[in-house]
Amino acid sequence: MAHLLDESTSPRSSARLSRRHMIAGLALLVSAGLLAACSGGQNTPPTTAPSAPAQPTGAPTSASSAPTTSAAPSTVKPVTTPATGTGQSAATPAGKAVSASPASITFWHVDSGSLNKPVADAIADFEQQHPGITVKLENPAPWNTVPTKYAAAFKAGSAADVCQVAFPWTFGFAQQGAIMDVSSYIQQAGIQSDFIKPAWNMVLYDNKPFGVPWQADTLGLVYRADWFKSLSLSPPSTMDELLGVAQKLTDPAKNQYGIGYAGGFVFFNLTTHLWGNGGDFVTQNSDGTWKSVINSKEGVATIQYWIDLVQKLKVTPQSIITLTNYLDADPGLAIGQFGMVFMAPGEYRDLVNTHPDVQIGTAIFPAGTASKPSKMGGRSLVIPKSTKAPDAAWLFTEYLTSADAFAKHLRAIAEFPTRQSVLDKVQWSALDKPYVAMIPYSRTYPSFAQFAAIQQAMNKDFQAGLSANQTGETVAKQMDNHITALIKPS
Repeated sequence: MAHLLDESTSPRSSARLSRRHMIAGLALLVSAGLLAACSGGQNTPPTTAPSAPAQPTGAPTSASSAPTTSAAPSTVKPVTTPATGTGQSAATPAGKAVSASPASITFWHVDSGSLNKPVADAIADFEQQHPGITVKLENPAPWNTVPTKYAAAFKAGSAADVCQVAFPWTFGFAQQGAIMDVSSYIQQAGIQSDFIKPAWNMVLYDNKPFGVPWQADTLGLVYRADWFKSLSLSPPSTMDELLGVAQKLTDPAKNQYGIGYAGGFVFFNLTTHLWGNGGDFVTQNSDGTWKSVINSKEGVATIQYWIDLVQKLKVTPQSIITLTNYLDADPGLAIGQFGMVFMAPGEYRDLVNTHPDVQIGTAIFPAGTASKPSKMGGRSLVIPKSTKAPDAAWLFTEYLTSADAFAKHLRAIAEFPTRQSVLDKVQWSALDKPYVAMIPYSRTYPSFAQFAAIQQAMNKDFQAGLSANQTGETVAKQMDNHITALIKPS
């Protein structure tokens, strides 16, 4: 049986692993109704991340330093910032000035470790531009437990003033009345049209924005460029072509396979491919309810494709069946076990950092039988209703999405900005360009309470079916039964 390299000891890899499972973490909330029913309970204080100095000197803030920030003196005048802000594109519609009284606010940033420093540096710049506002940076909890932390904090009124959340969480928190409708701020700033539409849609509840999109990612194909060169291969442009390429890359005698994926976490690959084949796993009825559509000819064919990679074509090893974390296949590409793996941008950047000698290339997600698909994931910034400084919280939120913040600091976070004016200004690397090219036609996952539970059920059904070498038709029926049971009105 093939073995995969364990990179769990890498701090950056561990951080990225947690981030890629943030959607799965939502199941802690929605499947148990935690958003509505969590008890206030004992609220463990968050881990404090390095704070930016209250009076920046212009030098970057060190991630290892933790100077104490103090409240601004009462003599400081209210802060006023034009809506076009520092670094905002002239293409963005100009809005009215947004002002805030002096305040001390807290930002909950779930990405931790080395990913704190870019944010701490951005905070230093923000404080310099807004001398009446200080921002304390905290890491509230790891991604896999932060939904529980947030739900308890929102209920107790003890959350930070600005919180980083996963796209699908925004809907649930808004539905529970925990976060602010920021429509008036968005209108005042005149920035709505600048946000990428798929990302913008992920912060809407009842057709109103309850946050702003902050970072986005797409899913592309990462491949061993040295293998492709030695065999005179080109990246596949369709999923059918991918099969032929995978067969040419496979040599079981060398423990070398064309493509790797996690058998227990195929959701992102499977659903993106399904969209490309013209199908879907759920659809919304005219009355706003949802229904399963996975048991369709497109659904059956897509599921069969991923089963056949292992059981029929044998271009993927049996060992992937037991992999349950989305990132578990990534190290296989680095150590020479896999020739291709689907990854988000942060994943291939981590691979470049941890294995700089490995030659890789990237390509868009190959087209299915109907179209070129692309899924968009990412993170939003929300303002809890409990904040005592909503204007200051908004100014900070808006700054974090600006070209100024991204160009100077936040590009190191390894995802993409959500504002078109910022995307257009960046000089992207050759590895980034295919991912950026997919953004305009990307789709986001539906926002409804049972989403995370459905994702979990589909992963389990696929893994069980793959292990038992069941047909795509059998697995599709199992998925259909579970999805239908989960979304059936109680």
